[in-house]
Parts: sequence; structure tokens; C-alpha cells
Amino acid sequence: ATGTLTAAPPTTTATSTAAPPTSTPTNTPTTTATGTTVPVTPTNGPAATTTPTTVPQSNRSYLPHVVRSAPPRPDLVVSAIRLIPDQRTFAATDPVQIELTITNQGTAATASGFWVDLGFNPLEAPRQNLLWQDNCGTVVCQGLTWGVTTTLETGASIVLRSTPDSYAASFTRWEGRLPAGTNNLYVYVDVWNPESATGTVDEGSAGEQNNTTVLTGLTVEGTRTSSAAPPELPPRPATP
Repeated sequence: ATGTLTAAPPTTTATSTAAPPTSTPTNTPTTTATGTTVPVTPTNGPAATTTPTTVPQSNRSYLPHVVRSAPPRPDLVVSAIRLIPDQRTFAATDPVQIELTITNQGTAATASGFWVDLGFNPLEAPRQNLLWQDNCGTVVCQGLTWGVTTTLETGASIVLRSTPDSYAASFTRWEGRLPAGTNNLYVYVDVWNPESATGTVDEGSAGEQNNTTVLTGLTVEGTRTSSAAPPELPPRPATP
């Protein structure tokens, strides 16, 4: 007889794996000295959810930046020097007329009179309270002084001339000709006030830096016709 074997289906043995016990962390709040509750992160079990802390923004007030402007002041400058005839080469015997234009380019009117000096070939750079007769160079010691008593409003100008009706005769030595050997002439506005280092007109630190003007490139040929010694002039007052 032919036997027929019927295979029994394989037996599946189920293995049961027990899930580990879940440990539920207990957060014990800790109170700080200030009374603020701070959560403690557990050391066992799943990580605790961190709650972000909101830091309050500080309030800032922004004040406007205040810039203090300088007070209004006059600012005196030599805006023009003119020689008549208009040339740069002369003989020591040629008659010459000099014209100066003084301008107040500041923001306030002048409140006092002031002195203006003109000299030739100065021995050193012109400076405050150094009068022309104390700063003669190698040429004949001549120079002119004007006492300006007119109030100069903002933007106003005054013309000074090398004529007796314009300059201050007591403080001037001028023969009407450029001294032989002259190469340059200088003009200093508000040059004199022995009681102050800034003259009689308060122009501020910037305004005091532009009071000197020099005309260069001159040639005066010939021989000296007078002494190069500084002239004897009377003491000059602080204001005209």
C-alpha cells in the first residue's frame, strides 16, 4: 500500500517580550531664594520637555543729539590787495598807490574798532601784537597803519588806501614808493591789542587764523633812498 504522509504545519512558538516598565519622572520643583520656580531635569527616563523662558525686553529711551552751534562772530579778512599801477615790477623811484579791501565774512558785526598793518619783507612771519615797525626785514623800514572805526556788518567791506586821508599818519612811514629790494608785502587785520592775544575783535579760533594776507612776486629795483632803521613811533593804543 502506498502510504501518504501529510506534513503537519510548522508550529510557531510565540515569544513574548515584556516591555520595560515605564518610569514616569516626577519633577520636584525647587524654589529659589527669590521665589521663582525652576524645573529640575530628571536623571532617569525620557527627557523632559524644556519650556523656553521669555526674558522681558528692557525699555530704552533715545534722546535727540543736541549740537551746540558756535555763537555769531565777525570774521575779518583781506579780500583784495591792489597796486596802482597794476604791475609786479617797479623801480624804487616809481610812485605807487596801494588799496586794501577788508571784508567781514563772519556772522556778526564788529563791535569795536581795530588796527590794520602793512609791511614789506618782514623779518619773521607776522603774528598778533607784532607791529610792522618791529618786524622790518632787509629793505628800507617802511609800513602803513590804518585805524578802522567803522562798524562792519556781516558781508560789508571797507577800502583802505595809502593816502594821507586814509592811513593813521602817527603810526605810518610811507614815501609813496615801494622800498628797493621788496619781494612781498603783508597785511595783518586786527593786529594790535596788548591786553589780548586775539586783537580787539573776537573772531573765534577759526576767524583768528585768516587775518594775514601776503602779496608775493614783487620786484623793486634801485638803491635805497632812506634808512633801514625802524622809525621812532609813538605808543599805539589798543583801539583806534
